[in-house]
Amino acid sequence: MAFCLIPKILNSVYVVMIFSKMRAVIEAKMAKFTDIKHIITTKGIRVHYAIRLNFLSDNWQ
Repeated sequence: MAFCLIPKILNSVYVVMIFSKMRAVIEAKMAKFTDIKHIITTKGIRVHYAIRLNFLSDNWQ
């Protein structure tokens, strides 16, 4: 499925599509020359353990 219209107002940061667990960011200039379905995305890096439930206790000493 290729895009017919290229949004000129939207930046590549704002054009985010979510497909189950994968997120793809499409840049408007790239959509002119390539077919979007052939772009492969990688998994995003997330910090799961950044907020701990015991950060106020003295267990870290």
